Amino acid sequence: MEQPKEVRKRDGKVAPFEKTKIVNAIFKAASAVGGADRNLAEDLADAVTIYLSREFAGRIPTVEEIQDIVERVLIKTGHARTAKAYILYRQKRAKVRQVRAGVLPEETKLSELEVARLKESTDLALFVRTSAEDIVSWNREKIVEALCRETGLHQNIAEIIALEVEDDIIASKINTLTAPLIREMVNAKLVEYGFEDERRRHTRLGMPHYDVRQVITLPNKENANIPHNPEATNLSLAEAIKKEFALLEVFSPDVADNHLSGDIHLHDLGMVDRPYS
Repeated sequence: MEQPKEVRKRDGKVAPFEKTKIVNAIFKAASAVGGADRNLAEDLADAVTIYLSREFAGRIPTVEEIQDIVERVLIKTGHARTAKAYILYRQKRAKVRQVRAGVLPEETKLSELEVARLKESTDLALFVRTSAEDIVSWNREKIVEALCRETGLHQNIAEIIALEVEDDIIASKINTLTAPLIREMVNAKLVEYGFEDERRRHTRLGMPHYDVRQVITLPNKENANIPHNPEATNLSLAEAIKKEFALLEVFSPDVADNHLSGDIHLHDLGMVDRPYS
């Protein structure tokens, strides 16, 4: 029995059928509840493929129909916890798609479980090192506030992302939380949900730890005339941030890409605010 060759996407377009996507989805759901056997995910995906071949002979299955069969296979084979994780993931993705498609915010509701999670007091014994040189208690609402303020996302979507980031933090059992790490985790969720523009607006400007150490400890290799002292390194670090800001905020993506690829050169990016001074 041959596996399906095509799948009908949500926008109506037809794309090649990829069993690997089913394997990845099942394994991700299993991982969320402690599973670690990718071979089992492969076997379950094979079972899904058999179902599809039998039930959709002669016609192209839709993404939703394939996902329904994944749920059915997980339940029938005794993987109820994985099925629940898979169903919850589908629900979260559906909510995000609804809002992105223009569904009225009040029509996109959180589940009762999610509402309870949002209302309960935070019992996590976690502390966050902030960029304001402070250590504060973990507060999921800070993520929601930042996403709404910085990216314009609707609060329901921001709450879903904040819940998922919190779940990831709990699962990782990480000891030290920092504001940059949390922002990276949030950005990963934004990419996962397809919010690339929002991810760009939420990105953190700055330099990697290694690069900062190089600036502080080594003389400037690009310009030997620049002295190596605290004042000069302050300027170098500030200039690097302003260059990033200019390429992200001031110039269009096409212009920024042409600059980065060397097709054009934007001079004095570190002084992009000069016209406003």
